[in-house]
Amino acid sequence: MNTLGFFGVPDPDRPSSPAEPGSLEKQLERVAALLLRASAERGPFVLWIEDLHWCDALSQAVLVELHARITDLPLLWLENARPEVSEALLLGSRRLTLAPLGPEAVDALLDDLVGTDASLAPLKADIRERAAGNPFFIEELVLSAVE
Repeated sequence: MNTLGFFGVPDPDRPSSPAEPGSLEKQLERVAALLLRASAERGPFVLWIEDLHWCDALSQAVLVELHARITDLPLLWLENARPEVSEALLLGSRRLTLAPLGPEAVDALLDDLVGTDASLAPLKADIRERAAGNPFFIEELVLSAVE
């Protein structure tokens, strides 16, 4: 597969031949490892992987292999995911579970987002109940209410 084909851009001057099974994963692993090694040459760094729970099978396989390849690099590998994420994807990491916000924190967040007017009390009570202390859900419910 040519370089442009690897990124999904056809090159009419150099058409790609069909990829062999598993070759895309190996190419992704190689490219990602090269990029991380190049970053490490400049010094320690943080690799942040957002929403790991949305990873498709190809991305999961690449991340697992990549993690095994770069153990010698000066990097902090951080991931965030929902609690139901596969243990295989945690890659030997330590899981830190965030507890839901307590009632006082929920009230403070709602005050910041929608205000303190007494007429908002029923809306705030509905959001408080539906969000179950999840700050992301609180923000999304407020945005939905605004729309």
